[in-house]
Amino acid sequence: NDHDQAIEEFTKSVQVNSDTIETYVALGNLYRSKGDIDRAIRIRQTIILRPNIDDQIKLRALFDLGVDYRKAGFLNRALKTFLKVTQKTPSDVKALENIERIYEELKDWDNAYRTRQKLAVITKGDYRHILAHHLVEMGKVAQEKGELNSAKSLFNKAISTHRECVDAYLHLGDLYFKKKDYKRGISTWKKAVEAAPQFSFLPYRRLEGAYAKMKDLKPIGDFLKECAQSNGDAFTHLALARYLYNENDIDDALDQINIALELAPSFWEARKFRGEILLADYREK
Repeated sequence: NDHDQAIEEFTKSVQVNSDTIETYVALGNLYRSKGDIDRAIRIRQTIILRPNIDDQIKLRALFDLGVDYRKAGFLNRALKTFLKVTQKTPSDVKALENIERIYEELKDWDNAYRTRQKLAVITKGDYRHILAHHLVEMGKVAQEKGELNSAKSLFNKAISTHRECVDAYLHLGDLYFKKKDYKRGISTWKKAVEAAPQFSFLPYRRLEGAYAKMKDLKPIGDFLKECAQSNGDAFTHLALARYLYNENDIDDALDQINIALELAPSFWEARKFRGEILLADYREK
Protein backbone atom coordinates (compact mmCIF):
# COMPACT_ATOMS: atom_id res chain seq x y z
CA ASN A 1 0.00 0.00 0.00
CA ASP A 2 0.95 3.70 -0.06
CA HIS A 3 2.46 3.61 3.46
CA ASP A 4 4.72 0.64 2.64
CA GLN A 5 5.81 2.25 -0.63
CA ALA A 6 6.60 5.52 1.13
CA ILE A 7 8.63 3.71 3.80
CA GLU A 8 10.59 1.85 1.12
CA GLU A 9 11.38 5.09 -0.75
CA PHE A 10 12.41 6.91 2.42
CA THR A 11 14.61 3.97 3.48
CA LYS A 12 16.41 4.09 0.13
CA SER A 13 16.87 7.84 0.55
CA VAL A 14 18.37 7.38 4.02
CA GLN A 15 20.78 4.76 2.69
CA VAL A 16 21.87 7.07 -0.12
CA ASN A 17 22.18 10.21 2.03
CA SER A 18 22.30 9.59 5.77
CA ASP A 19 22.73 13.32 6.45
CA THR A 20 19.18 14.11 5.33
CA ILE A 21 17.63 14.55 8.78
CA GLU A 22 14.22 15.53 7.40
CA THR A 23 14.05 12.08 5.80
CA TYR A 24 14.77 10.41 9.14
CA VAL A 25 12.00 12.46 10.77
CA ALA A 26 9.50 11.59 8.03
CA LEU A 27 10.49 7.92 8.19
CA GLY A 28 9.96 7.89 11.96
CA ASN A 29 6.50 9.41 11.52
CA LEU A 30 5.60 6.81 8.90
CA TYR A 31 6.71 3.97 11.16
CA ARG A 32 4.59 5.43 13.98
CA SER A 33 1.53 5.74 11.72
CA LYS A 34 2.00 2.08 10.73
CA GLY A 35 2.13 1.07 14.39
CA ASP A 36 5.81 0.09 14.22
CA ILE A 37 6.66 2.08 17.34
CA ASP A 38 9.97 0.31 18.07
CA ARG A 39 11.46 1.45 14.76
CA ALA A 40 10.05 4.95 15.20
CA ILE A 41 11.68 5.15 18.65
CA ARG A 42 15.05 3.94 17.31
CA ILE A 43 14.98 6.61 14.59
CA ARG A 44 14.28 9.40 17.14
CA GLN A 45 17.11 8.11 19.35
CA THR A 46 19.46 8.06 16.36
CA ILE A 47 18.68 11.71 15.60
CA ILE A 48 19.10 12.78 19.25
CA LEU A 49 22.49 11.02 19.57
CA ARG A 50 23.99 12.25 16.30
CA PRO A 51 26.64 14.98 16.68
CA ASN A 52 26.50 18.32 14.87
CA ILE A 53 22.71 18.31 14.62
CA ASP A 54 20.80 21.56 15.05
CA ASP A 55 19.35 21.90 18.58
CA GLN A 56 15.85 22.58 17.24
CA ILE A 57 15.90 19.35 15.23
CA LYS A 58 17.05 17.40 18.30
CA LEU A 59 14.31 19.03 20.34
CA ARG A 60 11.71 18.04 17.74
CA ALA A 61 13.06 14.46 17.81
CA LEU A 62 12.81 14.48 21.61
CA PHE A 63 9.17 15.61 21.39
CA ASP A 64 8.43 12.93 18.77
CA LEU A 65 10.09 10.33 21.02
CA GLY A 66 7.69 11.34 23.81
CA VAL A 67 4.74 10.89 21.43
CA ASP A 68 6.08 7.45 20.41
CA TYR A 69 6.50 6.35 24.04
CA ARG A 70 3.00 7.54 24.86
CA LYS A 71 1.49 5.72 21.90
CA ALA A 72 3.33 2.55 22.97
CA GLY A 73 1.86 2.89 26.49
CA PHE A 74 5.18 3.73 28.19
CA LEU A 75 3.67 6.59 30.17
CA ASN A 76 6.53 7.16 32.62
CA ARG A 77 9.12 7.23 29.81
CA ALA A 78 6.89 9.58 27.82
CA LEU A 79 6.50 11.85 30.85
CA LYS A 80 10.27 12.04 31.44
CA THR A 81 10.83 12.80 27.75
CA PHE A 82 8.25 15.61 27.60
CA LEU A 83 9.65 17.05 30.84
CA LYS A 84 13.09 17.17 29.16
CA VAL A 85 11.50 19.15 26.32
CA THR A 86 10.05 21.68 28.78
CA GLN A 87 13.41 21.98 30.56
CA LYS A 88 14.83 23.27 27.28
CA THR A 89 11.70 25.22 26.22
CA PRO A 90 9.49 25.92 29.27
CA SER A 91 6.74 27.50 27.14
CA ASP A 92 6.23 24.54 24.77
CA VAL A 93 2.42 24.31 24.85
CA LYS A 94 2.15 20.95 23.06
CA ALA A 95 4.68 19.33 25.40
CA LEU A 96 2.86 20.73 28.45
CA GLU A 97 -0.50 19.48 27.12
CA ASN A 98 0.98 16.00 26.73
CA ILE A 99 2.43 16.19 30.24
CA GLU A 100 -0.97 17.16 31.66
CA ARG A 101 -2.74 14.32 29.84
CA ILE A 102 -0.19 11.78 31.11
CA TYR A 103 -0.59 13.05 34.69
CA GLU A 104 -4.37 12.64 34.24
CA GLU A 105 -3.91 9.07 32.98
CA LEU A 106 -1.63 8.35 35.96
CA LYS A 107 -4.23 10.02 38.23
CA ASP A 108 -1.57 12.41 39.51
CA TRP A 109 -4.06 15.25 39.89
CA ASP A 110 -1.77 17.61 41.84
CA ASN A 111 0.75 17.72 38.99
CA ALA A 112 -2.00 17.83 36.35
CA TYR A 113 -3.39 20.89 38.14
CA ARG A 114 0.01 22.60 38.33
CA THR A 115 0.68 21.88 34.64
CA ARG A 116 -2.69 23.38 33.64
CA GLN A 117 -1.84 26.47 35.72
CA LYS A 118 1.34 26.89 33.65
CA LEU A 119 -0.65 26.50 30.43
CA ALA A 120 -3.15 29.13 31.61
CA VAL A 121 -0.32 31.63 32.19
CA ILE A 122 1.41 30.87 28.85
CA THR A 123 -1.69 30.84 26.64
CA LYS A 124 -3.70 33.39 28.67
CA GLY A 125 -6.69 31.08 28.21
CA ASP A 126 -9.70 30.57 30.47
CA TYR A 127 -9.23 27.08 31.89
CA ARG A 128 -11.21 27.48 35.11
CA HIS A 129 -13.40 24.47 34.28
CA ILE A 130 -10.33 22.23 33.85
CA LEU A 131 -8.62 23.53 37.00
CA ALA A 132 -11.85 22.96 38.96
CA HIS A 133 -12.06 19.39 37.60
CA HIS A 134 -8.51 18.66 38.81
CA LEU A 135 -9.33 20.11 42.24
CA VAL A 136 -12.42 17.89 42.50
CA GLU A 137 -10.33 14.83 41.63
CA MET A 138 -7.80 15.83 44.30
CA GLY A 139 -10.70 16.19 46.75
CA LYS A 140 -12.03 12.74 45.88
CA VAL A 141 -8.59 11.21 46.57
CA ALA A 142 -8.47 13.00 49.93
CA GLN A 143 -12.00 11.78 50.69
CA GLU A 144 -11.03 8.17 49.95
CA LYS A 145 -8.09 8.53 52.35
CA GLY A 146 -10.46 9.76 55.06
CA GLU A 147 -8.95 13.27 54.97
CA LEU A 148 -12.37 14.91 55.05
CA ASN A 149 -11.29 18.45 55.99
CA SER A 150 -8.80 18.49 53.13
CA ALA A 151 -11.46 17.12 50.76
CA LYS A 152 -13.95 19.79 51.86
CA SER A 153 -11.36 22.52 51.31
CA LEU A 154 -10.56 21.23 47.80
CA PHE A 155 -14.24 20.99 46.80
CA ASN A 156 -14.81 24.55 48.00
CA LYS A 157 -11.72 25.71 46.09
CA ALA A 158 -13.09 24.02 42.95
CA ILE A 159 -16.38 25.91 43.37
CA SER A 160 -14.63 29.25 43.87
CA THR A 161 -12.48 28.49 40.78
CA HIS A 162 -15.47 27.65 38.58
CA ARG A 163 -18.96 28.36 39.90
CA GLU A 164 -20.57 25.91 37.47
CA CYS A 165 -18.52 22.91 38.63
CA VAL A 166 -21.48 20.63 39.38
CA ASP A 167 -19.25 17.73 40.44
CA ALA A 168 -17.78 19.84 43.26
CA TYR A 169 -21.23 20.68 44.68
CA LEU A 170 -22.28 17.02 44.49
CA HIS A 171 -19.24 15.72 46.36
CA LEU A 172 -19.30 18.54 48.91
CA GLY A 173 -22.95 17.72 49.59
CA ASP A 174 -21.97 14.06 49.97
CA LEU A 175 -19.52 15.03 52.73
CA TYR A 176 -22.27 16.82 54.67
CA PHE A 177 -24.63 13.88 54.11
CA LYS A 178 -22.09 11.44 55.57
CA LYS A 179 -21.81 13.69 58.62
CA LYS A 180 -25.64 13.50 58.86
CA ASP A 181 -25.84 17.24 58.25
CA TYR A 182 -28.73 16.70 55.83
CA LYS A 183 -29.89 20.31 55.63
CA ARG A 184 -26.45 21.51 54.60
CA GLY A 185 -26.15 18.67 52.11
CA ILE A 186 -29.50 19.59 50.55
CA SER A 187 -28.54 23.27 50.41
CA THR A 188 -25.26 22.41 48.64
CA TRP A 189 -26.91 20.11 46.09
CA LYS A 190 -29.51 22.79 45.32
CA LYS A 191 -26.67 25.22 44.61
CA ALA A 192 -25.54 22.81 41.87
CA VAL A 193 -28.91 23.32 40.19
CA GLU A 194 -28.67 27.10 40.55
CA ALA A 195 -25.17 27.07 39.06
CA ALA A 196 -26.03 24.77 36.14
CA PRO A 197 -29.81 24.30 35.69
CA GLN A 198 -29.26 21.97 32.72
CA PHE A 199 -27.87 19.40 35.16
CA SER A 200 -30.74 19.61 37.67
CA PHE A 201 -31.38 15.86 37.30
CA LEU A 202 -27.94 14.96 38.73
CA PRO A 203 -28.59 15.73 42.43
CA TYR A 204 -32.10 14.21 42.33
CA ARG A 205 -31.21 10.82 43.88
CA ARG A 206 -29.08 12.50 46.53
CA LEU A 207 -31.86 14.93 47.46
CA GLU A 208 -34.35 12.09 47.57
CA GLY A 209 -32.09 10.17 49.98
CA ALA A 210 -31.59 13.19 52.24
CA TYR A 211 -35.31 14.05 52.40
CA ALA A 212 -36.06 10.37 53.11
CA LYS A 213 -33.69 10.52 56.08
CA MET A 214 -35.60 13.57 57.27
CA LYS A 215 -38.85 11.60 56.69
CA ASP A 216 -40.25 14.27 54.39
CA LEU A 217 -40.33 13.56 50.63
CA LYS A 218 -42.67 16.40 49.63
CA PRO A 219 -39.86 18.96 49.13
CA ILE A 220 -38.22 16.72 46.50
CA GLY A 221 -41.45 16.77 44.49
CA ASP A 222 -41.69 20.56 44.76
CA PHE A 223 -38.04 20.85 43.74
CA LEU A 224 -38.46 18.64 40.66
CA LYS A 225 -41.66 20.42 39.57
CA GLU A 226 -39.89 23.76 39.83
CA CYS A 227 -36.90 22.43 37.83
CA ALA A 228 -39.16 20.91 35.16
CA GLN A 229 -40.91 24.27 34.68
CA SER A 230 -37.77 26.42 34.66
CA ASN A 231 -35.38 24.13 32.81
CA GLY A 232 -37.43 21.45 31.09
CA ASP A 233 -34.73 18.99 29.99
CA ALA A 234 -35.63 15.34 29.38
CA PHE A 235 -33.68 14.04 32.39
CA THR A 236 -35.52 16.32 34.82
CA HIS A 237 -38.93 15.28 33.44
CA LEU A 238 -37.94 11.62 33.86
CA ALA A 239 -36.83 12.25 37.45
CA LEU A 240 -40.18 13.95 38.14
CA ALA A 241 -41.96 10.98 36.54
CA ARG A 242 -40.17 8.60 38.93
CA TYR A 243 -41.18 10.72 41.91
CA LEU A 244 -44.83 10.90 40.77
CA TYR A 245 -44.92 7.15 40.13
CA ASN A 246 -43.62 6.48 43.66
CA GLU A 247 -46.45 8.71 44.89
CA ASN A 248 -48.93 6.51 42.90
CA ASP A 249 -49.72 9.37 40.52
CA ILE A 250 -49.53 7.15 37.42
CA ASP A 251 -51.22 9.46 34.90
CA ASP A 252 -49.03 12.46 35.70
CA ALA A 253 -45.95 10.22 35.71
CA LEU A 254 -46.79 9.05 32.18
CA ASP A 255 -47.39 12.66 31.12
CA GLN A 256 -43.89 13.59 32.31
CA ILE A 257 -42.35 10.62 30.46
CA ASN A 258 -44.15 11.70 27.28
CA ILE A 259 -42.73 15.21 27.66
CA ALA A 260 -39.26 13.71 28.16
CA LEU A 261 -39.65 11.67 24.97
CA GLU A 262 -40.89 14.70 23.02
CA LEU A 263 -37.68 16.47 24.04
CA ALA A 264 -35.46 13.43 23.39
CA PRO A 265 -37.21 10.78 21.23
CA SER A 266 -34.31 8.31 21.53
CA PHE A 267 -34.19 8.57 25.36
CA TRP A 268 -33.98 4.82 26.05
CA GLU A 269 -34.28 5.09 29.84
CA ALA A 270 -37.57 7.01 29.54
CA ARG A 271 -38.97 4.44 27.08
CA LYS A 272 -37.95 1.62 29.41
CA PHE A 273 -39.61 3.28 32.42
CA ARG A 274 -42.82 3.88 30.44
CA GLY A 275 -42.83 0.21 29.46
CA GLU A 276 -42.40 -0.84 33.09
CA ILE A 277 -45.31 1.39 34.20
CA LEU A 278 -47.64 0.16 31.45
CA LEU A 279 -46.72 -3.48 32.12
CA ALA A 280 -47.32 -3.11 35.86
CA ASP A 281 -50.64 -1.35 35.17
CA TYR A 282 -51.70 -4.14 32.76
CA ARG A 283 -50.89 -6.84 35.33
CA GLU A 284 -52.92 -5.07 37.99
CA LYS A 285 -55.92 -4.99 35.66
